Amino acid sequence: MLRFIALCLLIGAVFLPCHAEATLLAIESFEYAAGTNLGASTNGGWGWNGAWSATYGATFPIQVQTGTLGPYPGLVTSGNHLQTWAVGDGTSFERFSRTLQTPIPDSGQEIWWSFQIGLYAAKNASIWTLPGLVTTSGGTTPASVFTTNGNALPATLRFGTTTVITGNSSYTPHLVLLKIQMSGNASAETLTCYVDPNLSQASSTWTGITNSTSFFVDTGITGVNWDGGRASSAGFANDDVLLDEIRFATTWQDAVQAVPEPAVPLWAMLGLGGAVVLGDRWRRCRFRATRWRGRPVPTAPPSPTSHGHRSAAQSFGG
Repeated sequence: MLRFIALCLLIGAVFLPCHAEATLLAIESFEYAAGTNLGASTNGGWGWNGAWSATYGATFPIQVQTGTLGPYPGLVTSGNHLQTWAVGDGTSFERFSRTLQTPIPDSGQEIWWSFQIGLYAAKNASIWTLPGLVTTSGGTTPASVFTTNGNALPATLRFGTTTVITGNSSYTPHLVLLKIQMSGNASAETLTCYVDPNLSQASSTWTGITNSTSFFVDTGITGVNWDGGRASSAGFANDDVLLDEIRFATTWQDAVQAVPEPAVPLWAMLGLGGAVVLGDRWRRCRFRATRWRGRPVPTAPPSPTSHGHRSAAQSFGG
């Protein structure tokens, strides 16, 4: 029986998947030390191809801040959050992006993009979008899925031309879920935005806004991109936006609840299988040893002269 278990472990190790959560495509919870600037060292999360790419001036760094953006019923949160500026420093553009490990093609499937956001003011219109999702079939310029307003206080977040979030001085966090319904044939995709949905209910009961713009998936959705402004922030004291829990999944449930399961190393599975085999052999040897415990030590078989038998020499008087 133990040998059968060991064999199963060894076979399972060969076919062991890297992660158990197949429908969670990518997640970023900003599990970096507070005060870390976004860049080459921020390469955590799961499902991404390398670290964040970030461009910003010294005056307005894109930086990790302490704690999550706060609990939301039904949303799994961890790590810290990101503070980004909806402005530049007068010279440098403020931009950051990250590429998915595997681009999401247009295969007629349903994809969910989720994130938390809190905002107060915005000097310039910033774009929060998905590279590979364009507004012209065969084009390459990312479509403006979400934008912040420019020169306004408080700031607002717009989905297409519709305002979906109005900021305040408390940076009240909101959960945004974007459903992308792929057409499967490079025609228009349907994008529906949900803000602060009730995650205890079915998505069919949520109130969403569908963007009337024609979107197309070019060579596949390749990641996320924030494109900020270049003008200085004179006039506003808090021109910042907070972001957290950025995820891609094939179901809305995984876009808010799933976390990647740590993979069990192949060497660990092989080692466990080997331990079972060695343990079985040790058990058998120990069993054999205890069988003779307390019994007389066996002697050599009796010689041919025993029990009255005479040798040939004895029979002939030798």
